[in-house]
Amino acid sequence: MKTPVKFAIAPAAALAAALAFAAPAAAEHSDAIVVTSPEKFAEWRENANATLDRALQREPARRNLRPASGIVQLTFEMGDDGKPANVELVSNTGDGASARTAKHAIRWLGDMSDVPVADAENAQFLANIIFAESPREYRELNAELQRTERARVAAGDDFITLGG
Repeated sequence: MKTPVKFAIAPAAALAAALAFAAPAAAEHSDAIVVTSPEKFAEWRENANATLDRALQREPARRNLRPASGIVQLTFEMGDDGKPANVELVSNTGDGASARTAKHAIRWLGDMSDVPVADAENAQFLANIIFAESPREYRELNAELQRTERARVAAGDDFITLGG
């Protein structure tokens, strides 16, 4: 019996940088993300991704789930207590277990109030999570996700992205 390998990933570095450093020149777009410190943001994101990765490793075992291979995308915001709130499934090419595992993993992020962006309490977050059974399958799903993320960013959607 094969056990899926869980990977949480973020878009390519260039894509992440383009999103993370939404320029104040885009200030007429009220949803633009303005990073207050690029170094602190990179550190915050790395820590959040590590927490998400740990949760993705433990959640299926804790809940006796076997997530199918696929891409799960979830949006959420920061609640009044600083924790993820209003978690919504955007897309899921896996199965119900994939979506449940991803949602539970988001809840493990805990207090996010230290995210170094302006107007953090109104920021929107996007978690891109890949479930894959092999490194090859992961690479294929990652390429697919990067194509859709490029289109999303080109359309002007501003999110703080999380993953691997």
